[in-house]
Amino acid sequence: AAAAGVFLEGAAMPTETLKMATVETAKESERGIVDMERKMILGAALDLFGTVLEYRRYLHSHAELSFGERETADYIARVLEREGIRFSRIAGTGILARIDGYTSSKRTVVLRADIDALPVSERTGLPFASVNEGVMHACGHDMHAAALLGALLLLRDRRDRFEGTVLGLFQPGEEVNPGGASLVLKEEPFA
Repeated sequence: AAAAGVFLEGAAMPTETLKMATVETAKESERGIVDMERKMILGAALDLFGTVLEYRRYLHSHAELSFGERETADYIARVLEREGIRFSRIAGTGILARIDGYTSSKRTVVLRADIDALPVSERTGLPFASVNEGVMHACGHDMHAAALLGALLLLRDRRDRFEGTVLGLFQPGEEVNPGGASLVLKEEPFA
């Protein structure tokens, strides 16, 4: 009987049961590590809240219409450059950021945010209201872009934890047709 099992805590345990217990323990350990990583990422995201809010308010107050997002693109480029994130210009006023993981891989994920605003007059009275008369981020593109900047900061700090590449696309001209997506794809940045 000793050959068919392993002695554990005063009882003979069949080898198959021990293997199943080991697999379950490994799964629980992995879940614990994943939970710990989630908590670390959440903590880091909360630490970035003020920074992302600052990005959003700047972008909101400097709203620009489709394909006229020059100041917006320059601001995003300054942030990326300051934070050590590689990028290139794309589709006229767009930006394509790139973060490579710990090893090269054919795996690539693209996170996308629109950056254009609408021809709407802002009457919110907010201290960060649009300074450009008749142009407003009324549909959330300022928040999309700010959130993408925040996500890129989190990923930059964790590039040793993923393989492959993450691209951050700040897409111009989403509010018009044909839009910026067609211009981005025409440049074949994902080939």
